[in-house]
Formats: sequence, structure tokens, C-alpha cells
Amino acid sequence: MGNKTAVDFLKENLPSLFLDDSGHYAELFRIASEMVKQQILSAIEWGNRKGYDEHTLTCIDDDDVKYYDETFNQRQMLKLKTFYNVGTYCPTQWEGKTIDGREIYIRYRHGSLSCNLANNITQDALDGEMIYESQVSEDEYDGVMDDEEMKRCLSHLIDFNYKQT
Repeated sequence: MGNKTAVDFLKENLPSLFLDDSGHYAELFRIASEMVKQQILSAIEWGNRKGYDEHTLTCIDDDDVKYYDETFNQRQMLKLKTFYNVGTYCPTQWEGKTIDGREIYIRYRHGSLSCNLANNITQDALDGEMIYESQVSEDEYDGVMDDEEMKRCLSHLIDFNYKQT
């Protein structure tokens, strides 16, 4: 696209949008541009939380993009009512319930950390949606993770400090 603006690109490719425009579409594109800017700033903030700096954001893989879309565009931080460790190694596992009663299951096995969340209060977490999965270790035999490391890895997704009042 070179140095063209989004408006110039659309004028060339969709000229019918601009007939009798009276500035309406230009304002829509200004708003859309501001939205994209905010998404980029959110991505940078997310990357910083996950340990990336602004220069390595281009190294984010497809799983990270899926995670970013889900957590920042569709989800709020999960708040837990109960949470406990149910297996200390190979795999290390945690279970709990969110404040709205849905089950959550977190597992660390083969160097991969995953988190499943039930879609409703009657569903088991393992039958729910996998809301996070990341290969956090190169060691395919690694199945041991302490609570603090798991919380650090998922702190952008789960509010572990939430206290129900």
C-alpha cells in the first residue's frame, strides 16, 4: 500500500462509498483508526505482561494471538471462588470454581500449561473450552510446576488475588 492512508485505499477500491459522503465516511475511518490504535496499545500492554518487550511482539505465535483475542476482546479476568492443587507432578494439576460457579482446570504436562473452563455451571471443566495453552518449557518430560510459577503464567487471565466479599 505504500504511503496511502486507509481512506485513500478505500476511495480507489470502493469509490461508491464516497458518493455524497459529506465527511461521514471520513469520520467513520477516523474512529476505526483510533480503534486499531487502541488494539495495538492493548497488544503491547498484553505483551509486556507476558514478558515480551515492544520489539519482540512480532515474534508472537498463532496461539498467543488466539489467546490475546480471547482474553482482551471477549473476556474479563476470571475471579475464583475456590482453587486448589490436585496433583503435584507429572502432571501438576489445579482445580477450582469461578465466582459464577463454573469449574476451572489447569494442567502442566510435557512442558505445556493449559487451562480449561466450563461453559456453564453444569458442565465439567474438561468438557468446556480450552481458554489457554502455551508451551512454557522446551523439556517435553517436564511435568512439575509450582503454584507461584503457574500463577505468574496465568496472571493476565485469572485474578488469583480476588477475595469474595
